[in-house]
Amino acid sequence: MITFDEAGQRIESALLRLYEPDELRSIVRELLSEATRLSRTQLLLAHKDTLLSSEAEGTLTRCLDRMREGMPLQYAVGHAPFMGREFEVSPAVLIPRPETEELVELVLSREKATVTLLHLLDVGTGSGCLAVTLARMLPAEVWAMDVSSEALVVAGRNVTEGARITLVEADVLVPDARWDLLPPVDVIVSNPPYIMPSEGAAMASHVLDYEPSLALFAPEADPLLFYRAIADMAESGKLRPGGRLYVELNARLAEETCALFRARSSWHGVELHKDLSGKNRFLSAQYLTSAAI
Repeated sequence: MITFDEAGQRIESALLRLYEPDELRSIVRELLSEATRLSRTQLLLAHKDTLLSSEAEGTLTRCLDRMREGMPLQYAVGHAPFMGREFEVSPAVLIPRPETEELVELVLSREKATVTLLHLLDVGTGSGCLAVTLARMLPAEVWAMDVSSEALVVAGRNVTEGARITLVEADVLVPDARWDLLPPVDVIVSNPPYIMPSEGAAMASHVLDYEPSLALFAPEADPLLFYRAIADMAESGKLRPGGRLYVELNARLAEETCALFRARSSWHGVELHKDLSGKNRFLSAQYLTSAAI
């Protein structure tokens, strides 16, 4: 068996070439917490010569074997934090990002005062982090839609028993009979694919090699494809008149995304919102048919 101190040294040695020192120190804490099932506070209080159990050492070895090949920490341990709870993740879904927590905060700031039951649609649900969190924090019944059956399996495992969430396999780009499973809703939220392939050169290899390209990339020639499709879906009757839309977007294309919605007469109050780094990262809008204006 090895001590906590030796385990930390083993992690650093195995991953030194893959991560910057600050990130590596964080990974050491996360892996030790995962292996020992101790909180960060408990780890800080533990003596460095405390021995890992054989089970904990086995968990650490399995995670390190995966991460040596470049697998992200969250996939190696099988879960990721989002809005105060852990969500199961796998390479079938994107790892939840802090920016998407800000999208949740935006939705809550606009919808929290609702007293009646909202009907909400999450387009491209992935792990289900948006759908599950909003169903927990709002008086809402949620439909979580994704084109990937593998992603929906992961999302299903993240849905707690009794949650008002319906999973639907459907493609926002293909308006077929599967759309009939989706009722008209009051709110649509989405974190769709928005990265252009040309931006991939600046991305970390562990993102490109492990996270699903289906959920990351929009076509280079039409990077707003998914926003146009979401608008079309909303206008097809899936968003009720007066309903609200909230999306995450590519900060490089924020103005173009905003212009797309403003060019459509049914969308009003189209507004960009900055993330904590000061970039235009989110868009909100209200859908009003000509009869409702």
